Amino acid sequence: MKKYITLITIGLSILLAGCTARPELPKKINTNALDNNYSLIVGSLSRANGLQSFDSWSLLFRSINADMIYKNFIKGKMDKSVPFGKYDFDFKEKKNSGNIFAYIVPAGDYEIYGTQITQSYGYTHTNWQDSDNFSIRFHAEAGKITYIGEYAIQPVYNGKNLFGASLVSSGYWLIADKSERDLALLQKKYPNLNWNEVKKDIIEYPNTPIFVREK
Repeated sequence: MKKYITLITIGLSILLAGCTARPELPKKINTNALDNNYSLIVGSLSRANGLQSFDSWSLLFRSINADMIYKNFIKGKMDKSVPFGKYDFDFKEKKNSGNIFAYIVPAGDYEIYGTQITQSYGYTHTNWQDSDNFSIRFHAEAGKITYIGEYAIQPVYNGKNLFGASLVSSGYWLIADKSERDLALLQKKYPNLNWNEVKKDIIEYPNTPIFVREK
Protein backbone atom coordinates (compact mmCIF):
# COMPACT_ATOMS: atom_id res chain seq x y z
CA MET A 1 0.00 0.00 0.00
CA LYS A 2 1.47 3.34 -1.06
CA LYS A 3 1.62 5.98 1.66
CA TYR A 4 1.94 9.74 1.18
CA ILE A 5 2.42 12.18 4.06
CA THR A 6 2.39 15.97 3.73
CA LEU A 7 2.21 18.88 6.17
CA ILE A 8 -0.68 21.23 5.66
CA THR A 9 -1.70 24.50 7.27
CA ILE A 10 -4.82 24.92 9.32
CA GLY A 11 -6.41 27.04 6.62
CA LEU A 12 -5.76 24.48 3.89
CA SER A 13 -7.05 21.61 6.03
CA ILE A 14 -10.32 23.45 6.59
CA LEU A 15 -10.59 24.25 2.88
CA LEU A 16 -10.07 20.65 1.86
CA ALA A 17 -12.55 19.41 4.45
CA GLY A 18 -15.34 21.67 3.30
CA CYS A 19 -16.75 19.11 0.87
CA THR A 20 -18.50 16.08 2.26
CA ALA A 21 -19.32 12.95 0.29
CA ARG A 22 -21.07 9.64 0.84
CA PRO A 23 -21.82 6.60 -1.31
CA GLU A 24 -24.07 7.62 -4.17
CA LEU A 25 -27.76 6.80 -3.94
CA PRO A 26 -30.20 7.43 -6.78
CA LYS A 27 -33.15 9.53 -5.61
CA LYS A 28 -35.46 6.96 -7.14
CA ILE A 29 -35.18 3.82 -9.26
CA ASN A 30 -37.93 2.99 -11.73
CA THR A 31 -39.05 -0.63 -11.82
CA ASN A 32 -38.16 -0.85 -15.51
CA ALA A 33 -34.61 0.43 -14.91
CA LEU A 34 -33.37 -3.12 -14.40
CA ASP A 35 -34.09 -4.61 -17.80
CA ASN A 36 -32.10 -7.26 -19.65
CA ASN A 37 -29.11 -4.93 -20.00
CA TYR A 38 -28.72 -3.51 -16.49
CA SER A 39 -28.24 -4.64 -12.90
CA LEU A 40 -28.33 -2.94 -9.48
CA ILE A 41 -25.23 -3.33 -7.30
CA VAL A 42 -25.93 -2.72 -3.60
CA GLY A 43 -24.10 -3.03 -0.29
CA SER A 44 -22.68 -0.85 2.46
CA LEU A 45 -19.50 1.12 3.12
CA SER A 46 -18.41 1.85 6.67
CA ARG A 47 -15.49 2.82 8.86
CA ALA A 48 -14.39 1.96 12.38
CA ASN A 49 -15.68 4.34 15.05
CA GLY A 50 -13.37 6.60 17.04
CA LEU A 51 -11.36 9.80 16.68
CA GLN A 52 -8.35 7.80 15.43
CA SER A 53 -10.29 6.42 12.48
CA PHE A 54 -10.12 7.64 8.87
CA ASP A 55 -11.38 10.90 7.40
CA SER A 56 -12.13 9.46 3.96
CA TRP A 57 -12.45 5.90 2.68
CA SER A 58 -13.05 4.83 -0.91
CA LEU A 59 -13.25 1.75 -3.13
CA LEU A 60 -12.71 1.86 -6.88
CA PHE A 61 -14.50 -0.66 -9.10
CA ARG A 62 -14.70 -1.30 -12.84
CA SER A 63 -16.05 -3.68 -15.43
CA ILE A 64 -13.80 -6.46 -16.68
CA ASN A 65 -15.80 -7.23 -19.81
CA ALA A 66 -13.80 -6.85 -23.00
CA ASP A 67 -16.70 -5.18 -24.80
CA MET A 68 -17.60 -2.67 -22.07
CA ILE A 69 -15.80 0.14 -20.24
CA TYR A 70 -17.21 1.21 -16.86
CA LYS A 71 -15.42 2.73 -13.85
CA ASN A 72 -16.76 4.24 -10.65
CA PHE A 73 -15.97 4.61 -6.96
CA ILE A 74 -17.75 4.15 -3.65
CA LYS A 75 -16.64 6.85 -1.24
CA GLY A 76 -17.13 8.28 2.22
CA LYS A 77 -15.66 11.43 3.79
CA MET A 78 -15.88 13.14 7.16
CA ASP A 79 -16.31 16.91 7.43
CA LYS A 80 -13.24 17.84 9.48
CA SER A 81 -14.18 21.52 9.58
CA VAL A 82 -16.84 20.57 12.13
CA PRO A 83 -15.58 19.69 15.67
CA PHE A 84 -15.22 15.89 15.99
CA GLY A 85 -16.22 15.50 12.34
CA LYS A 86 -19.67 15.20 10.84
CA TYR A 87 -21.20 12.60 8.56
CA ASP A 88 -24.66 11.54 7.50
CA PHE A 89 -24.44 7.87 8.45
CA ASP A 90 -27.30 5.50 7.60
CA PHE A 91 -26.38 3.24 10.52
CA LYS A 92 -24.30 3.60 13.68
CA GLU A 93 -23.24 0.46 15.51
CA LYS A 94 -20.85 -0.42 18.31
CA LYS A 95 -17.79 -0.94 16.11
CA ASN A 96 -18.60 0.62 12.73
CA SER A 97 -20.78 3.34 11.24
CA GLY A 98 -21.58 3.65 7.57
CA ASN A 99 -23.91 3.99 4.62
CA ILE A 100 -25.73 1.88 2.08
CA PHE A 101 -24.88 2.30 -1.61
CA ALA A 102 -26.65 1.49 -4.89
CA TYR A 103 -25.35 1.66 -8.48
CA ILE A 104 -27.24 0.90 -11.67
CA VAL A 105 -24.62 -0.63 -13.98
CA PRO A 106 -24.49 -2.51 -17.28
CA ALA A 107 -24.83 -6.24 -16.61
CA GLY A 108 -21.53 -8.12 -16.56
CA ASP A 109 -18.44 -8.93 -14.51
CA TYR A 110 -16.79 -6.39 -12.20
CA GLU A 111 -13.84 -6.04 -9.85
CA ILE A 112 -12.85 -3.82 -6.96
CA TYR A 113 -9.31 -2.90 -7.94
CA GLY A 114 -8.31 0.12 -5.85
CA THR A 115 -8.60 1.77 -2.44
CA GLN A 116 -8.00 5.28 -1.12
CA ILE A 117 -8.02 6.23 2.56
CA THR A 118 -6.89 9.38 4.37
CA GLN A 119 -6.38 10.57 7.91
CA SER A 120 -5.68 14.03 9.30
CA TYR A 121 -4.00 14.41 12.69
CA GLY A 122 -2.93 17.89 13.78
CA TYR A 123 -1.03 19.41 10.85
CA THR A 124 -0.34 16.06 9.21
CA HIS A 125 -2.43 14.66 6.40
CA THR A 126 -1.75 11.03 5.41
CA ASN A 127 -3.01 9.39 2.25
CA TRP A 128 -2.85 5.66 1.50
CA GLN A 129 -3.52 4.36 -2.02
CA ASP A 130 -3.47 0.90 -3.52
CA SER A 131 -4.59 -0.23 -6.98
CA ASP A 132 -4.17 -2.99 -9.53
CA ASN A 133 -2.50 -5.29 -6.98
CA PHE A 134 -5.69 -7.26 -6.31
CA SER A 135 -9.06 -8.11 -7.80
CA ILE A 136 -12.23 -8.50 -5.72
CA ARG A 137 -14.66 -9.82 -8.33
CA PHE A 138 -18.43 -10.02 -8.52
CA HIS A 139 -21.06 -10.54 -11.21
CA ALA A 140 -23.94 -8.14 -11.86
CA GLU A 141 -26.71 -10.26 -13.34
CA ALA A 142 -29.03 -8.64 -15.87
CA GLY A 143 -32.38 -7.59 -14.41
CA LYS A 144 -31.30 -8.51 -10.85
CA ILE A 145 -30.24 -6.82 -7.63
CA THR A 146 -26.76 -7.98 -6.59
CA TYR A 147 -25.64 -7.60 -2.96
CA ILE A 148 -21.83 -7.52 -2.58
CA GLY A 149 -21.61 -7.08 1.20
CA GLU A 150 -20.39 -4.56 3.75
CA TYR A 151 -16.88 -3.14 3.30
CA ALA A 152 -15.64 -1.69 6.62
CA ILE A 153 -12.26 0.05 6.74
CA GLN A 154 -10.32 -0.74 9.93
CA PRO A 155 -7.20 1.12 11.12
CA VAL A 156 -3.89 -0.66 11.72
CA TYR A 157 -1.82 0.90 14.51
CA ASN A 158 1.96 1.08 14.85
CA GLY A 159 3.51 2.84 17.84
CA LYS A 160 2.43 5.96 19.72
CA ASN A 161 3.06 9.68 19.42
CA LEU A 162 4.55 11.99 22.08
CA PHE A 163 1.15 12.27 23.77
CA GLY A 164 0.68 8.50 24.01
CA ALA A 165 -1.98 8.27 21.29
CA SER A 166 -1.80 5.31 18.90
CA LEU A 167 -0.49 6.04 15.42
CA VAL A 168 -2.36 4.72 12.39
CA SER A 169 0.07 3.11 9.94
CA SER A 170 -2.41 1.75 7.37
CA GLY A 171 -5.78 0.05 7.13
CA TYR A 172 -7.56 -3.07 5.94
CA TRP A 173 -11.13 -3.74 4.75
CA LEU A 174 -13.35 -6.18 6.62
CA ILE A 175 -15.91 -7.78 4.28
CA ALA A 176 -19.09 -9.08 5.89
CA ASP A 177 -22.58 -10.26 5.03
CA LYS A 178 -24.81 -7.62 6.62
CA SER A 179 -27.64 -8.19 4.17
CA GLU A 180 -30.36 -8.29 6.83
CA ARG A 181 -29.54 -4.75 7.90
CA ASP A 182 -28.53 -3.34 4.52
CA LEU A 183 -31.42 -4.73 2.50
CA ALA A 184 -33.94 -3.45 5.05
CA LEU A 185 -32.49 0.06 4.64
CA LEU A 186 -32.44 -0.24 0.86
CA GLN A 187 -36.00 -1.58 0.72
CA LYS A 188 -37.17 1.40 2.76
CA LYS A 189 -35.41 3.68 0.26
CA TYR A 190 -36.75 1.89 -2.85
CA PRO A 191 -39.98 0.08 -1.86
CA ASN A 192 -41.06 -0.31 -5.49
CA LEU A 193 -38.28 -2.80 -6.32
CA ASN A 194 -38.49 -6.58 -5.84
CA TRP A 195 -36.29 -7.36 -2.82
CA ASN A 196 -37.37 -10.99 -2.58
CA GLU A 197 -34.94 -12.24 -5.22
CA VAL A 198 -31.69 -10.48 -4.34
CA LYS A 199 -28.58 -12.31 -5.49
CA LYS A 200 -25.60 -12.37 -3.08
CA ASP A 201 -22.08 -12.26 -4.50
CA ILE A 202 -19.75 -11.68 -1.53
CA ILE A 203 -16.17 -12.80 -2.02
CA GLU A 204 -15.10 -15.66 0.26
CA TYR A 205 -11.32 -15.65 -0.21
CA PRO A 206 -9.79 -12.26 -1.11
CA ASN A 207 -6.44 -12.51 -2.89
CA THR A 208 -4.84 -9.77 -0.79
CA PRO A 209 -4.32 -9.06 2.95
CA ILE A 210 -5.85 -5.63 2.44
CA PHE A 211 -9.28 -7.37 2.43
CA VAL A 212 -10.40 -9.88 5.08
CA ARG A 213 -13.66 -11.84 4.97
CA GLU A 214 -15.49 -11.87 8.28
CA LYS A 215 -16.91 -15.30 9.12
